[in-house]
Amino acid sequence: MHLPTPALLLLTALSTSALGVTSPWSTTRSLSHMARSVTEGSSHSHPKPHTFSNTTLYLPSIAVAPSTGFATPECWALTPNYTIGTDPSLLGTLDLPLGETQTASFVHFPEDFKAPLHGPGGINIAEQVIFLSGAAIISFPNATGTITCSIGTNLIVVDISTVSNGHYTDWKAGTSVVLVQFKDGVVPGHEVVDRSFCA
Repeated sequence: MHLPTPALLLLTALSTSALGVTSPWSTTRSLSHMARSVTEGSSHSHPKPHTFSNTTLYLPSIAVAPSTGFATPECWALTPNYTIGTDPSLLGTLDLPLGETQTASFVHFPEDFKAPLHGPGGINIAEQVIFLSGAAIISFPNATGTITCSIGTNLIVVDISTVSNGHYTDWKAGTSVVLVQFKDGVVPGHEVVDRSFCA
């Protein structure tokens, strides 16, 4: 299986982070290649996933509704904390740390798979799910509508079993993702800008 160059860079960056190599710009460098800019001062109420608006990075999340404890989609605006790249290969780029990680793994779905009710995979800790190929449809037991994830989606999942009943995922054959668990479950600083998936 031959991964596209950006995907390989992302997998390498996340793997080094999981191994404890201090390189806060690595993950963001790869994400920045996937980012699509939006116009300054846009009044669009639903920012596109992993887009830059001035100095804000928007990422979709599966969170937990405070009032009910049910899993629900949210759109997060990560706290701006950019640095300007000075390395010759990153000169002038915007770099934003995405939090400390403790493990990272590559997962491939050779066949269609309908996952039962669940929270973050693996060790049930808040994580990022980064789509390298394929697609998945996410639905919720206590909410209508679905979320479709595809190549380039960087989803933060925090509906762990101790606080939520979770969500369903319908994985499509050929889907590959990188799962990156946040250290101690601590997610990046953010503001919830919408109680729906970034669309």
